[in-house]
Amino acid sequence: MLKLLSTSNKAGVTGAISSQEATAFDTESDLVLLAKGAPDILIKRCVSVLDADGQVLPLNETRLATLENLQAALASQ
Repeated sequence: MLKLLSTSNKAGVTGAISSQEATAFDTESDLVLLAKGAPDILIKRCVSVLDADGQVLPLNETRLATLENLQAALASQ
């Protein structure tokens, strides 16, 4: 497990995966990353997304708009 936290901007990132989930990924090149904070900055660095079925899909304009809408909805709570 990897944990990083910046106290200056209150953003954090954690990378972790269970052994069961790990079988679906190429351990030489794949990494699952969970991030807390600054989604508007992080999303600009992304080129793909992992869907509910575990497929890696390109981060196109439609998917980006969906993620931005979800982020806005969560931020307003």
